[in-house]
Amino acid sequence: MAARNSTAGTDPQEMDSFESMPAFLRYWAQKTPNTAAFIFRAPNSDKRHVLTYSDLYRLAGRWASVLHDKGLGRGDFVVNALPNSPERAVVECSILLSGATSVNGMCQLRDASDLLSTLRQSRAAALVLDPDVMGATWSSLSAYLTGPEDGSGAVTSDELPSLKFVFLVRRSGPKYCRCRDSAPGKVNTHKECAPSCSNSKPLDEADFLTSLQTSSHLGHFHAENITGQDLCSVFTTSGTTGFSKLVPFCHKALTAFSKSTNSKATTEFCCSPLGWMGGYPAHIFSIGSTRVLLDAREGQPEDMDAFIYDSIVQEKAKDGVIPFTHLQGVAERVVHSHSGEPILENVILATQPVTKDILETAVKIARNAIVCYGSTETNIVSLAAFDNQQTYEDFLSGPVLPHASVKIRNESGADLDACERGEIVVKSPLVLAGYVNDPDVTSAAFTDDGYFRTGDVGWLDSQGRLFVEGRGSDAIMRGSYIFYPGWMEARIRAGPGVSDVMVVGVPDPVLNQELCACVVLNSPDASVDDVRAFVEDDVTGDDSLSPRPRHYVTFDRFPVTATGKPMRKEAARIATERICSLR
Repeated sequence: MAARNSTAGTDPQEMDSFESMPAFLRYWAQKTPNTAAFIFRAPNSDKRHVLTYSDLYRLAGRWASVLHDKGLGRGDFVVNALPNSPERAVVECSILLSGATSVNGMCQLRDASDLLSTLRQSRAAALVLDPDVMGATWSSLSAYLTGPEDGSGAVTSDELPSLKFVFLVRRSGPKYCRCRDSAPGKVNTHKECAPSCSNSKPLDEADFLTSLQTSSHLGHFHAENITGQDLCSVFTTSGTTGFSKLVPFCHKALTAFSKSTNSKATTEFCCSPLGWMGGYPAHIFSIGSTRVLLDAREGQPEDMDAFIYDSIVQEKAKDGVIPFTHLQGVAERVVHSHSGEPILENVILATQPVTKDILETAVKIARNAIVCYGSTETNIVSLAAFDNQQTYEDFLSGPVLPHASVKIRNESGADLDACERGEIVVKSPLVLAGYVNDPDVTSAAFTDDGYFRTGDVGWLDSQGRLFVEGRGSDAIMRGSYIFYPGWMEARIRAGPGVSDVMVVGVPDPVLNQELCACVVLNSPDASVDDVRAFVEDDVTGDDSLSPRPRHYVTFDRFPVTATGKPMRKEAARIATERICSLR
């Protein structure tokens, strides 16, 4: 079993000079090699996969040598579309050790149009994915690719002219064959192919991590002179088109906040995607901590509340990031299974507005609830800790941190006085410089005096404390997911029997808002169940991050203004009343 966290023998002054993620990774691999960097837990069994800092650095360096030999390195973008898993962690670190920049690859649509958009926008040179996880989406994507059958990963694509390589990272399982009879690049199991395919070719049965462990021809590569100003990673955040905006950060920006907090190494539970700002491992690498998380390659837990509770208790985690959707369920297990004593020292509440009810639930799980505000573009802006003895006010996010400047402005851009509601704008060294290859969106995101426009509504009180109420536009804040409805409406309009559609947010006690599709059907024979089935086929996955609407409400016609403009707030009010009447 991997050793628990220990920073004995570490040199704080030496670490102060580090600005890049690979420098931290190498440091911990040498100083505390047996400390677990990641503990991946299977969803429905006791199986766990521990990656120590030594394991991680060694395996990542081996695959970094593969990337380097392919000519990939500084200046290249590599899209990592693997789910949270040991493979994802190793690949992420390999990209950084090679000197290249990692890009988060989100793929939630069956036609792969969201991943295609990321590849185009980033002008990525390489893509890493697991076709066995992507399933039919991989078939859609591979139709755009051509390449030799030599296992090199080399591809060409008229649609994606910058793309040079697609690396298929698999975990051991059934044998596969590559069949081009039905669709270019499609990968089927032997069971699917055998009856109709006579020229299929077996792929390597050894899984990715086993190959890295056992291959005798692989070296170790760590690019020299990676600086704090070099681009480290590109995160994805929701956009109005339904396709992600790309948010780049250099190494220094990602490690600076953790270094400034003087945090000590600990064990933390966090199941946020590793490619999201809130789940990115910069913090644990900066201080030598351990991350406990779900091995999403194995699927989803049958009971997520139980999985979170068991993971925290069995791995003796001290800190935790628990999705708001599971706070109540975990708290109930604490009360009934743990004599009411908190199981964490700190639980971090971020990604959505916090109310008294949410905080009261959180402090049943942990001795302290740390409420913070920030976004992918801004990093953390405000932060405060509360225990069960302190009075909490709805939407309080704490005082603004020293590195940031926050103002509240009205629609005309004028500064507002204390306690006046308006848009939150932020300036700090940790705010993004601009979206990748998107100057128009970048320009619109900043004020003339250099403040980033968050789109969030809030206020500063007379003590300088920041309160965050929610989104100020048509955007819907569903937990940690900020959802712009226009793109989903366009997809639903293509569904059977749909005359018109409006996707709105309806109140939810846990998520702040839930997605509701308000649908006008085009005939008496049309069914909202058919519309739901169409969406469920089009949008893959049904986890907490899925953009599928959870509610469907039919309208004869939508409420409109005197000028004929649809009234979203009124439609949301009517939908809320109808949903509540059915409970």
